[in-house]
Amino acid sequence: MESGRRFGAAFYQSLLTTGAVDEAVNRARSLLLSGGRPDAGVPVLFMRLKSGRLWSAEADVRGTVLGYRNPRVFWTGLLRLIRQRKCTPIIGPRVHGRWLPRPPEVARRWAQMHGYPFANREEAARVAQYLATNQGADFPRYELLDTLVDELTARLPDALRPARRPATLTELVRAVGWQNLAADDPNDVHRVLAALDLPLYLTTNADNFMVEALRARGRNPQREICRWNPDLDRLPSRFDEDDAYEPSPEEPLVYHLFGSDEEPGSLVLSEDDYMHFLVRVVADRDRIPNTIREALSSSSLMFLGYSLYDWEFRVLMNGLIASLEQRLRFKHVTVQLEVDAAQTADTAAVQAFLEKYFQEANVNVFWGTTEQFIAELREYAAALPG
Repeated sequence: MESGRRFGAAFYQSLLTTGAVDEAVNRARSLLLSGGRPDAGVPVLFMRLKSGRLWSAEADVRGTVLGYRNPRVFWTGLLRLIRQRKCTPIIGPRVHGRWLPRPPEVARRWAQMHGYPFANREEAARVAQYLATNQGADFPRYELLDTLVDELTARLPDALRPARRPATLTELVRAVGWQNLAADDPNDVHRVLAALDLPLYLTTNADNFMVEALRARGRNPQREICRWNPDLDRLPSRFDEDDAYEPSPEEPLVYHLFGSDEEPGSLVLSEDDYMHFLVRVVADRDRIPNTIREALSSSSLMFLGYSLYDWEFRVLMNGLIASLEQRLRFKHVTVQLEVDAAQTADTAAVQAFLEKYFQEANVNVFWGTTEQFIAELREYAAALPG
């Protein structure tokens, strides 16, 4: 009864604020988890709303391609680049709200657990900085890995929940089976991206979802992390083992820019981490393989699962990619940006600003959720001849 009372209060408070049903459920469940409630995984969401939002008209279910009167022009151009394998996806932290918490949810949980004293309790990099300053640089890294395992376990149906707690998120996903996580969702972002048969996938996430989605397609994916600090130089690399190695659709590469769960020291989480990452990879070009640099500078980039305010997005777009001399003013860059209701008071004004700001740099902006982007990508791909 007590868990139900707490869950209901948190659920409806969030629902009235954002109108997003799945986000409200995740926030309420996070409250139970942070409170140590043993039945945090009991609440289950059954929803018939296609958009997942209370006050979204059916016409609003689609996202908005800023600056395009006819969105078909945008989608046709993007799909042509994908079919030519000249597109590189960059996967962000907001792509798997169903199974894993998004950065604001993680930040709120940590802020509550560790007595974060400041007002910006949803800014993950700042909360991580507070934890790193007080308890050591590695503390938020291990805290994140524990949080991800706990959250995914809590969200699993009883039939899929392992009898023992796996040591890492990668082990948990393999124990559960990727097909069980994505089988009922044709718009799962990793599933759809794997079906594009691209040679290279970049991610700023720590999880192995993209690797497992590619394995489910019969591919032999390789997993690499960015060696952004000297402590990571000891790790083996496919690029060191084989000078001629080039990713291919049959043996694609999943490259973790900000670290993976299998190597906690590789994770980039706090404000200091992001600054150190940027300084080191810009100053020492060898920290990022030439194959990755060439993709960042020469291919069409497709950012998925970011908010304008995410540190991951800002460091990549305004830091690493902007530092590449070959990049011709971000030519052929597509950015899917999620609407952040908590930080966006006037959506129309923000859209107008983004349209002007990014169009000057030849960046196409899709304003909407990852789910909307993926659904429309599949729709236009199905309608495209050939």
